[in-house]
Amino acid sequence: VNAMSFGVPTVAYPEKNFIIELKRYFIPAGSIEDMIQSVKKLKYMKEFYDEYAEAGIKKAEEYHIDNISKLYLKL
Repeated sequence: VNAMSFGVPTVAYPEKNFIIELKRYFIPAGSIEDMIQSVKKLKYMKEFYDEYAEAGIKKAEEYHIDNISKLYLKL
């Protein structure tokens, strides 16, 4: 989420919490080969990069400190 907030697309192992919270906002990679292929796609396909960069920025806004601090105040 930190990288996403700066528009850096995220390639990660599809752990359960990623799938639940970030399913359309990160690129799942179940192996090193998947990761390499996804990173190459990000490098050479601008529209693919832009799609994940923009989506990640929007999703990361949910985790902005202003939003999280409001949740703490409710405790």
